[in-house]
Formats: sequence, C-alpha cells, structure tokens
Amino acid sequence: MMLPLYTQESSGEEQLLRTKLTWLAVATLSCPFGAMVFCITWSLLYDFDRSTATHCGVPNYLPSISAAIGDYSPQRYVWRVLIGLHAAPRFLLCTAAVRRRKVALHTVSHTNFHKQMESIGHWLGYLEIAALLGITYVSSIENHGVHATFFFLFVFCSLAHMMSVIIVARWVASSDNAATIREWKSRCWKQRFFVVNVASIILAVYVYNRHNNYCEPGAYTIFALVEYLIVLSNMAFHMTSYWEFAGCHLLIISDIGDKSF
Repeated sequence: MMLPLYTQESSGEEQLLRTKLTWLAVATLSCPFGAMVFCITWSLLYDFDRSTATHCGVPNYLPSISAAIGDYSPQRYVWRVLIGLHAAPRFLLCTAAVRRRKVALHTVSHTNFHKQMESIGHWLGYLEIAALLGITYVSSIENHGVHATFFFLFVFCSLAHMMSVIIVARWVASSDNAATIREWKSRCWKQRFFVVNVASIILAVYVYNRHNNYCEPGAYTIFALVEYLIVLSNMAFHMTSYWEFAGCHLLIISDIGDKSF
C-alpha cells in the first residue's frame, strides 16, 4: 500500500480511495471550529461563573479561549479529541499546500530568497500545528509555563507562516504567468485575514495589559472577543487553500508491484 498522494491527475494505478482536497480541507477545519463553538457555548451555559472569573473580581461576560478549552470538562475532552483528529489531515494538507506552491513557484523565474521563504514557510506550518497540539494537551491550569510557551510559539509560527505564504503568492502573481482567478482570490483573502490577525493580536495585548493594570469592568470580555477573532482569522487564512485545491484530489492507490497473496 502506498501513502496518500497529492496530485491533479491520476497516475493510472488502481485507486482504492479518491476524494477532493477541497472536501478534506473543509472537514479538517470544521473540527477546530466546531470544538471552539462547543467549548465556548458550554462554558457560557454551564460553567459561566468559573470560566469568566478573573483575578480582578470585576464583571466579565465571556470566557477566554484557554478557560473555555482547557479548564473544565467536558470542554477539554471535546477540544482534545477534535484537535487530535484534525492533526493528521492538517499535516497532510500542509504538505499538499507546500507542493502546490512549489509547482506554482517553479513555473516562474524565482530567486533564492523566494525558494528559502517557501522552505521556511513549509517548516513553520508544521511547527504551528505542533504548537497547537501543545496548547491543547497542556492546559494553563496544569502547567501554565509550558502552556504559555506553546501559545507564544503558536502565535510566532502562525504569523511567520502566513507572511512567508503571502510573499511567495505575491511573487507568483506578479510574474509573467498570470495567476488563475481562484489563486488571485485566495491570495487576496490571505492578505486580509493576515491583517485582521495581526491587528487582533496587537489589540489583545493592549486590552490584556489594561485589564491587568487597571482591572476595568468589561476589559477582559473585550480581550476574549478579540481572542476569538485571532483564532477565527487564523482558521480562515488556512481555509483559503480551498480555492488553490480546486481540481486536486487525495489518492490512496494500490502498489503496482506483486499483488499475489
């Protein structure tokens, strides 16, 4: 049995499974989105007082992401199960996206800088997923220091990965080979979600510091809302690959060698 392949055309071998990468992308990203919605909703309905409590003791109306996904059950278990399930196809999609960009990059004249950016973005994508798993399985109440380390690693790798992808996409689009409508749409929305993500992170840091320094009523609620926006814009950025994967399939094929039993 061969490993799953990313390709746009069947190689002629016997196909055991064939599915559109666009379907896989939607199913994969639905896991963290669904888990986030469930955890926040359940926390508001059944753990409101505990999940919204802060050290300041001022009124707060929304749980932070960390409180919603890791501090109470069944939220922590739902989050861990769905993030764990989405990890393997997420790594696969990351690899597929890298191969897709490499194909686009090699169709144009490119510099070593752009090749290096693509290579760096490749590994940053993997590190981002690994950091997300770290945030998931090490909660803030179990080990705050390790959880915080994984969180900052996730934010750094996420931003750096987004930037590297955008740089390569802009270079391909500005080349002699014009990008398709789908690729152009994907690049435009990537840039927009990246800007939203960066602005949300800056705002979150500002509001969080105000909350800690002044204990203003409602400040932590604003922080939680901005935190949701950070996560959603990150998911949306990755979901833009939907347009790039159009016409591409995941294949599981039989070995062309000896098939005797």
